[in-house]
Formats: sequence, C-alpha cells, structure tokens
Amino acid sequence: MKPFRWPIFFITVAACSLISCQAAKNVPVAHIYSSLHCRFHDAGIYAVTGQTKLQAIFNKIHANSIGASVQKTPDINFNTHQIFLLSLGTKPTSGHGLLLEEGPALYQNNILVLPVKVMEPAENTMQAQVITTPCVLVSVPKNNYRKVMLSGNKNLAQRDMK
Repeated sequence: MKPFRWPIFFITVAACSLISCQAAKNVPVAHIYSSLHCRFHDAGIYAVTGQTKLQAIFNKIHANSIGASVQKTPDINFNTHQIFLLSLGTKPTSGHGLLLEEGPALYQNNILVLPVKVMEPAENTMQAQVITTPCVLVSVPKNNYRKVMLSGNKNLAQRDMK
C-alpha cells in the first residue's frame, strides 16, 4: 500500500480553492475621455482614486494647450464609480491608440477585463514620425477589482498613480 501524499493533497486543495467556478458578470463601462496626446509617458493601467486626482490628470493632459478647446473635468461620484486611466506611454509614430469597444467589461474572480483594444500601425507601413502618448479614461461601477486587464490583443501593467 502506497503512503498518502499529504503535500500533493494540500497543493491540490489550495489550487482548487483559488480557482472558483464563479460565473463572469457583465459590468457597464463608460467612456470618459481619450486622446492621442495625454502626456503620460509610462504605459499602464492606473486607478484614479478621487476627484482631485482626476482634475490633476485633466490639468496634465491640457497643460500648454494653445487655442484648443479644453474639456471640463467631469464630476464623478467616486462612492459609486471607479475610474481607470489606460496609457500606452510614449510612442514614436502615429498609428498607436486605445479603442474602447462596444459592450460591457467582464468581471470574474476579482479580475476586471475591459473591452479595450490596443491599436498599432500595420507592419511595413509608413507612419508620421510624431511622438504620441495615447490614453483613455473609463468609468465602471465601484468594486474590489484586484486585477484589471484588457480584452484586446495586448495588455498593460497595473501601476500606481504618482
């Protein structure tokens, strides 16, 4: 008779408890703002924690805007909504961007998957040589999102707002 292998048993039980069979839930996503010139040089997903941080983002985006119409910072109820800034960082050419696709986000096992596609210029094509810093701001109902991901072809790291 073989001895019972307790370590394998505990690893199996722990793995099964981490992987729950929770069904994915649809979460509404609202577009707040997007631009090809956001002035955020580090790529990532940033949680915006309050109206003051949101105002600072809009101030940074619109800093030194000459002759452009400046969008008013939206009033967000941060008791009921969570805002995420998705940034591609600095890109050397045109053709880069973030596209919020139609449909809801999916929430499962504390992971929020946003319907956002990373757009890149097609290979072997000519692009304008211009520095861009694409970003999009989205709003979702407030929840304990431990991880935020994109549903599209690429992903961005979660980062803390500086």
